[in-house]
Amino acid sequence: SIQDAMEEGLLDCFADIANPHIDCIAQDFLWIIKEMGADKLPDVGVTIISDPTKSLGPQPDGTWNLPQMGKEVKGVNPWAIAPWAPAKMTMFENYHKRIQTGASIVTPETLQEFKKYSWVKLVDAWLG
Repeated sequence: SIQDAMEEGLLDCFADIANPHIDCIAQDFLWIIKEMGADKLPDVGVTIISDPTKSLGPQPDGTWNLPQMGKEVKGVNPWAIAPWAPAKMTMFENYHKRIQTGASIVTPETLQEFKKYSWVKLVDAWLG
């Protein structure tokens, strides 16, 4: 895996975002649209955070919270850390809103923390 290559000293850094986060963000936004209406999505330009201790939606500091409520599945909780946040709500070519997420920049110093939520760990745990 790319993680093994880094541990062997073959890589200095790589970027990654865990796929389950993107799917959950999309599902959360679809739920908001269905249950509350599209006008309840964050405004363009707003910074979106993911803090499980705060409520869903606008925050007093001007950010918008999208807490990803996760469960542990086969010993892994990929939603415990939100590597995609903070993110910005943008407008895609004047058609629709789109969240522009961040990614994890992984170095040898941050590799062990990254392994806790990486896609590779999920595949190993979930698919054996």
